[in-house]
Parts: sequence; C-alpha cells; structure tokens
Amino acid sequence: MNDMFGTWTNRFIVGGFSLLSAVLTYAWAIHSQQESPEQALLVIPIGAAAATVIALVGFVVNCLCRIPYEEWAIELSARRRLEAQLDAPIDWVPLDDAIRYLANYPVPKAKLHFDHNLPIRISNALRDALLCGDLQARGRRFDTLRGGIKNPPLHGLKPIPPEDWDGIHIESYFVLNGRLQQSAAGRHASTVNTADNQGYHAIIVRRDQLQALWPEAGAMLE
Repeated sequence: MNDMFGTWTNRFIVGGFSLLSAVLTYAWAIHSQQESPEQALLVIPIGAAAATVIALVGFVVNCLCRIPYEEWAIELSARRRLEAQLDAPIDWVPLDDAIRYLANYPVPKAKLHFDHNLPIRISNALRDALLCGDLQARGRRFDTLRGGIKNPPLHGLKPIPPEDWDGIHIESYFVLNGRLQQSAAGRHASTVNTADNQGYHAIIVRRDQLQALWPEAGAMLE
C-alpha cells in the first residue's frame, strides 16, 4: 500500500506540473507568434527552462507530501487489519483437544510409559499460557454444593479471567490415556478444579492463539 500511495502521489504531482508547463508554453507560443515572430523563437528554450523549474518544484513538493501519505497509508492498513481480526469469527477448541494437540494424540503407550513428564509438561505449558493471558479460555463455573454440573447447562460459556488459573492444575494424564478427567463433580471433559468443590467445565480455548504459541502438533514431545 505504501508503494501504491507513493507512486500515485508522484504521478499526480509531477504529471500535473508537467501538463501545466506544456499548456502554459503552448499558450505563450501562440501569443508570441501573433505579437512577434522573432519573439516566438525564444519560447521553446524559455519554455524548456520553465518546465525544468516546474518539474523540480514538483519533485520537492512530492518529497514533502509523500511522507504524510505513507504514514496515513500505514495507519489505514493497520486499522483495516485490526478491524478484519475483530470481525473474523473466533474458532474455539475444547481444552481436552488442546491437550491432545500438544501431544499429537494418540500417544503410543510405550511413549507414555517412558516419558512420565509428558502430561506434566503439557499441563504446565497450558496453565502458564492461560495465566499470563497469551491463551484465552471460556467455560462454566460449577459448585458441587450447589448442584454441580447441570445437564443441560443453565448458563452460557463465560471468559475465564487469567488470574483464576493461578494454582490450578490441568490434569492431562487422563486425556492422554483416553479417559475423562476427574473433577470435584465427577468425570467430565475439559474440566478443572479451582477448589475442593468448585471448578470450571466445558472449557474451550482459542485455536488461533494455541497454534500461534505451538505451531506444530506434538510440541511437547521429546
């Protein structure tokens, strides 16, 4: 976009001044021819000199005008990219699928047997990204003392504040072994405990942020 604005600015300004110079020179030649033929012979060199001066002026004006145009073009391009990102639908993925993505699930049983730290690495990586806000999540709160997890749910998914992930352990072991996670409300998918009787369930995370942090599946494998 910057090149486009700079090119068109140069064309309009320099081309406009050159056209103006040609028109003035032609008008002067016609007038001089009517007044004095000898004077008309001086029109061409004088007109050429005038065109040169006008072209130089156009060049200087172009240099002065190009910077604001380019700055405006950069700002406009950035604004349009931001608007496109805001208007684009957000793709979410369940927390359990994010765990599977980082392990390139299914993981061979032998790999899980010899790499005991794989579930821990995945849990810590996801929690750190969620805690610092690099990975956004949504979910539903539950409290086993107030009915636990309702089916069908009574409320929609809501953003989970990053600070809520402080001290939370994401249990990846069950997911990598093909089982539902154990929570205070029983075994459910994409669930974490925040206290003895409370937690979040039906957790989803942003797919674009997940893949930006870990572009390739199986990033936690060694």
